[in-house]
Amino acid sequence: MHQRTVQRLFRSLLQRRDPFDAMVRPSRMRMMFLSLVLLSALAACGGDPGGTGGGKTGIRGSAVAGPSCPLESTASPCRPTGVVAHLAVSRVSGSQVLAQTDSAADGHFTLAVPPGRYVVTATLTNGVPSPQTLHRSVTVASQGFVDITMTFDSGIRTPTAGG
Repeated sequence: MHQRTVQRLFRSLLQRRDPFDAMVRPSRMRMMFLSLVLLSALAACGGDPGGTGGGKTGIRGSAVAGPSCPLESTASPCRPTGVVAHLAVSRVSGSQVLAQTDSAADGHFTLAVPPGRYVVTATLTNGVPSPQTLHRSVTVASQGFVDITMTFDSGIRTPTAGG
């Protein structure tokens, strides 16, 4: 051990403090400083840049592709299948993307945006014969989320009557 460390330990013993406190104090200060820096960074990331409504209002729903089976009939309907699509939200009056996300594997998504009129653009590139893009106009009210479904064409064709 260094002579200063021994002196600190001896002083702490004389003052009836924890003998290891003298060795640990500098790293406690560093930890407190790093914690403050980390908390500041997290607060900056978790803020409400661009006025996203703080997660209290927005658009949620699902991206699906259908039909999902080739022999669908009214007696045995096949529900559309959830797909992973990229969704972007912009104001009706502009082209700047305010929020974007990829839907989950089951197709569900949530986009937090403040109240207003928007265009949702959904793009599907995997699992379909050719890439598809859908647009949907929505109005987000002052409270809650608006629910939408973006339905892509799966490319599966059902047999026609008489053919």
